[in-house]
Amino acid sequence: MFGKDVEKKANRGTVMCFLVAVYTVTSIVFLLQVNQYTQDIYDFPYLVSSQARIMKSRLYDFRSLTPVLFSSKDLNSAQLENALKTQESLQHQSIVIIEDRYRGKPEELQELKDALAEIGQKRRELVDRTRGEPTVENVITLYNQIVEPAFIHFDDILDRIATNADQRGSDIKEKSDRNIYGFVICTILMGILLLWFIYTGSRDLNRAYLKGLKPRVWQIPANKKLSTL
Repeated sequence: MFGKDVEKKANRGTVMCFLVAVYTVTSIVFLLQVNQYTQDIYDFPYLVSSQARIMKSRLYDFRSLTPVLFSSKDLNSAQLENALKTQESLQHQSIVIIEDRYRGKPEELQELKDALAEIGQKRRELVDRTRGEPTVENVITLYNQIVEPAFIHFDDILDRIATNADQRGSDIKEKSDRNIYGFVICTILMGILLLWFIYTGSRDLNRAYLKGLKPRVWQIPANKKLSTL
């Protein structure tokens, strides 16, 4: 009887070891998944959002410098063209990063490229229109008429792309949080289950052991008498 009880508890121990093994593998898979979520947030939404904001900063910086640059009599058209190309080259580099990482609609990326081309065209038109009268007042007046609408359009697209990227990052984070909560619940349940296995196994094994040590009471048949010396 004691041997059977020990065998039964050994089987229970095997089941417990199996559960621990499953939990260990699940934990490793979960941690790798959470790490992937973190990497995805950095590789996609974060980079896209940061590049969109960098482009936006360049856009505003160049607008603030436009009256000074375009009204300067020390700069000719070729020098202004070089300044435009330098700024646009940086913007194109950011677009390359966004294009590689963006997970939104392809139409939005094409709209961003078209808007950059449009604002470049309007800036060159401004150069041609202000060379005859390169005063600050004339530059500002013509800028508001020619470039500002393209500026607003480009700025709106950058805001939209940055917002979409931030939303995607929030979605990934929410999904990761849900998985973490689920994992915490599973960990609690697994802990309770293992404690129950350990407690019941130890209790039953101890009872079986004590039962095996209990002395047997020998029964003497009623029709037999003890022999006397």
